[in-house]
Amino acid sequence: MGTGLWKEVHSNGTIYFEIETKDGYFTDTLKLYNDKGRLIEK
Repeated sequence: MGTGLWKEVHSNGTIYFEIETKDGYFTDTLKLYNDKGRLIEK
């Protein structure tokens, strides 16, 4: 993982989640998105 913004996408290409990492550790709040790209949970 390393350092930076880590993102994954749904099979339709919209964002699934994003989180900041530093040296392989999570440093920020995980943001989850539905398959329409709408933020559903922090």
